[in-house]
Amino acid sequence: MVEKEIKTAYISYTNFYDYDNSSYSIGGVQTYLRNLIELFLNQGFKVVFFQLYNYDFDIELDGFVIHGRFFNSKKKESLFSLIEATLKQNDIIVFGSENFSVSATQFNSIVIQHGIYWDLNFKFLNLSKPYRLLPNTISRLLLHRKLIKNFYNARFQVCVDYNYLNWLRTKGCFPKVNVITNFTRNDETINPEFINQKHNSAVVKILFARRFVEMRGVKLFLELIKILDNRYPNVEFTFAGEGDLYSEIEKLKFSHKITITKFDQTESLEFTKQFHISVIPSLGSEGTSISALEAMAVGTSVVASNVGGLTNIIVDSYNGLLCQPSKNSFLKSVSLLIENRNLRINLSQNALRLAKTVYSKNLWQKKWIELINQIQNES
Repeated sequence: MVEKEIKTAYISYTNFYDYDNSSYSIGGVQTYLRNLIELFLNQGFKVVFFQLYNYDFDIELDGFVIHGRFFNSKKKESLFSLIEATLKQNDIIVFGSENFSVSATQFNSIVIQHGIYWDLNFKFLNLSKPYRLLPNTISRLLLHRKLIKNFYNARFQVCVDYNYLNWLRTKGCFPKVNVITNFTRNDETINPEFINQKHNSAVVKILFARRFVEMRGVKLFLELIKILDNRYPNVEFTFAGEGDLYSEIEKLKFSHKITITKFDQTESLEFTKQFHISVIPSLGSEGTSISALEAMAVGTSVVASNVGGLTNIIVDSYNGLLCQPSKNSFLKSVSLLIENRNLRINLSQNALRLAKTVYSKNLWQKKWIELINQIQNES
């Protein structure tokens, strides 16, 4: 009897596993890829992950292999050459983002685009010197051209929101792109009765579960807290995460109502469900935010900036509130939710229905399996 050949899914991304600290890197892309790895394994694939690192390492964990490699130059190209050397006809290559892709249209390859990030001020984009020297308008045109080219380096394209798809159309591209939004796991203990009881609390707990960096709206939220802390004695604030602005947040710990912590991604639903309001004040660079989706799944009301893919998952005044990424806009919306328990309940009930249907893991898996089967049938 001839053994069935095991297909391999090769996934390539810049940073995924922190070998020094024996832990997965934190971020929305990393979370997305971990779930994709699980799906490939369940579909009978062998999974091999290639990433950059400070030195070479190889490790096997959770049923798949990670190869970390160090290169002085042509980093993504060098990493891809390692994949290409062992590639078989029915294997699949996944580039974790368009910026880490190389030309591979001759293979069963996929590029994943995780949301527009170039809607930010150039100071956040870490662009190379040529872009910084040119006038802003010209730099952006050249950047857009490069981004589109990278997106089409693979045979198949995936993006996580319709915001990006519509941006492509404004550039004269009318592609067949697979839109597979982020998803949230669901907690079966969350139901309308739980939401009613949770929001009946006299204390209102507000959560900021984001990386502590400026583009995620940390400074905006810090300004907001200074006002809300004085205005509402019944409100408590929690920052959950890590990042460069940790020291700025620590300065506010003069108040016993402010907590700084972090949690493992596997504990995110259990952690988030203890809060009444989740604030997502990003200045830009958003896909379909996992933080927003998980808040929706556990009956926590969402107040978010009206940027990027957030406008795909939050329908203003139906399952959350959308704001301009400014202090005054967020102050108005967060104050409204603090003072209006019934509004919090209504938004949370509607959000829960969407989380269990439109943004469920089952639907996410179904769309990915359909794409994988399509690729296998066409190879």
